Amino acid sequence: TSYIYCTPFLDEIERIRNACGRFRFHEPRNYETSKIEDFNRLLAEGKHGSVPGLRYLCLNGSGDPKVRMMVSVPKKFFKRAVKRNLLKRRIRESWRRQKHDLVVKEGLDILFMYPSKEILSYEELYTAVGEIISKLNRRYGGEAE
Repeated sequence: TSYIYCTPFLDEIERIRNACGRFRFHEPRNYETSKIEDFNRLLAEGKHGSVPGLRYLCLNGSGDPKVRMMVSVPKKFFKRAVKRNLLKRRIRESWRRQKHDLVVKEGLDILFMYPSKEILSYEELYTAVGEIISKLNRRYGGEAE
């Protein structure tokens, strides 16, 4: 994929496009909001909840039709990055295996937060993510198929 960067010289852009006829140039996508703005909006307006072993924050109708997921494991509880990454991998894998059960009509942003100082097993995290998905289905009116 080739991009033409925005310049004040629009005639130059057209000249390059016409001269390079065999290449397909695409304009960069214009994002209305950035990911940081979406994250700040999730923190400010999101609905929170918890299940044993995991907390979550979610915002429905984020403008993006997809379901986006984030994971946070605090450095305060786990100083070693190896342990934080282990927990994040377990939560992401639990999400990956169960996300098809989530039924929402609009986009949804979800932030999973790990609140405990103990390292939970994969099975416990899998159960916690499943409970969160069923709560979200009840909250937003979706029904699992």
